Amino acid sequence: MFKKKLVLLGLVLFVAVFLAGTVSFADELSDIQAAIKAKGAKWVAGETSMMKISKEERKKRLGLILDLSPIEEQPVALQEQVTVVPASLDWRNNAGDYVTPVRNQASCGSCWAFATTAALESATVIAHSWSGVNLDLAEQILVSCDGGGGDCGGGYIGAASSYIRNTGLPEETCFPYRALDRYDNPPVTCDQACPDWWTSTHKIDSYSGISATVDAIKNALNTNGPLVTTMAVYNDFFSYTGGVYTHVSGGLAGYHAVLIIGYDDPGQYFIVKNSWGAGWGSTAGYGLEKGYFMIAYSQMSGDVSFGASTLAYSIPSETSTITVTYPNGGQDWQAGTPQTITWTYTGNPGSSVKIELYRGASFSRTISSGTPLANGSYPWSIPSDVVFGTDYLIKITSTSSSTSDMSDSYFTINAVSAFSASGLVTSGGAGLSGVTMTFSRVSGTGTIPASVITTAGGNWSQTGFQFGTTYKVMPTKSGYAFSPAYLNFSNDSIGLNFTGTQGSVTVTYPNGGQSWKAGSTQTISWTYAGNPGPYVKIELLKGGILNRTVSSQTSIGSGSFSWKLHPKQTPGIDYRIRITSTSDSTVTDTSDSNFTILKR
Repeated sequence: MFKKKLVLLGLVLFVAVFLAGTVSFADELSDIQAAIKAKGAKWVAGETSMMKISKEERKKRLGLILDLSPIEEQPVALQEQVTVVPASLDWRNNAGDYVTPVRNQASCGSCWAFATTAALESATVIAHSWSGVNLDLAEQILVSCDGGGGDCGGGYIGAASSYIRNTGLPEETCFPYRALDRYDNPPVTCDQACPDWWTSTHKIDSYSGISATVDAIKNALNTNGPLVTTMAVYNDFFSYTGGVYTHVSGGLAGYHAVLIIGYDDPGQYFIVKNSWGAGWGSTAGYGLEKGYFMIAYSQMSGDVSFGASTLAYSIPSETSTITVTYPNGGQDWQAGTPQTITWTYTGNPGSSVKIELYRGASFSRTISSGTPLANGSYPWSIPSDVVFGTDYLIKITSTSSSTSDMSDSYFTINAVSAFSASGLVTSGGAGLSGVTMTFSRVSGTGTIPASVITTAGGNWSQTGFQFGTTYKVMPTKSGYAFSPAYLNFSNDSIGLNFTGTQGSVTVTYPNGGQSWKAGSTQTISWTYAGNPGPYVKIELLKGGILNRTVSSQTSIGSGSFSWKLHPKQTPGIDYRIRITSTSDSTVTDTSDSNFTILKR
């Protein structure tokens, strides 16, 4: 009987909570509808998917972080700017449908990722004339990958746009959207995307900020296609089901990023694609799919601040071309010399190009991973390690599309001829053997020959150095310092000589005759010359035999060591201190004479 009462009580509590939520929702909606009527607004508030969730959950459907710093701007050049625009435009019905279906960001503050991805999808289908194609790209890349612009806690449209320009996005199947990020448990991280996804992405060529005026946005919509934009969302917006939205009631919920896809001058509104799925919004006057809204031009200057930050994307059309003009066949170049690669272009292949060297049909090396397209030329100092060949070609490719061209015919690159170098290393007037001579490049790209070791007479020589490169030779041997420390050379050289000075250490105190008491603190001191190494070991000898290690390692540069003698140190008149380099045991010294340790 008691259990039945508990079950009944639980049921009553559940119904009470449900009814309270329903009443709260109904009251909120009634208040909004009353405000619409009172202010003569031209939109309809009703039951939507967003009204069925808590205000805390609603905020998770936003996520734009306002960036007060200037948006990174780059010139956008899809086509000539329109000066006279039509009275209305809808990219869902503009000689084709170039707006991909409405997506749903769900309970993740990733509106910034969905708006920028939607803009990339539309820009891509417009550039390729893919009317009606559902190009579905992976927003999860932006949410999970470093540098993507943010996470489920919010993000930036500028940073996301830079990522889309520089790296691009793969298709949705490569990394399906999870509405989670790398900070969730378990985390959804970038390495969970399909392997090598960055090798097959869609990119934009550039993006630019658009002025926050109705005319500027209309012009950009006509010249560039759908635009990423921002707005402040107030609580009444969640109930939108149709009409032309204007803010009538409710407090600020947060900031949001969306995609403007059109406008209508007679109705004085923009047409906008949202990312809350088809359970919210309206068709905005076209088709059957919901998830869109119309918003009055007046909301640009009001507290909604619609269009405060707006970005236009650019992708070159497939009619753009790039043509390699030099070398284009028959040229005879020399490795190690400066040359100039040139090209022309038509249309808008993108803002930069990648330049590559091919040998026959095989890739050889990248000359430049990105240089401005508009330059039309690139100065290339041919690396000295390029081998002889008569079948070289230059390939130039847009970094933002597949537009490319290759030299019409083969040209020749002749290999660099080699030279040699030699010298002598001495110490104390005699040749010094066992010195390692190491080579490196100061400038140029020539081959670096292997190190050599001096002979018994201190001589060294090496071949295989290439003209057009400046090299450095540096001698090293444990326990020695060299003068000069290194020498540079760039052609045949026979006098690259060095003088080595062996490192030494000298005990200066105690050096004979001192009397120390057991348990007292004394200072052991020394001097050094050359390069004996960074550390020394200090030992106490009695009668020439090791008695104890005072310090297994102390800095040689300090020149002294404070030592507290053991209180029970055996008295004696035959003590000496020995100091030895820890890196070269041949560098050592001992007190010249005995000193005394007295009983405490």
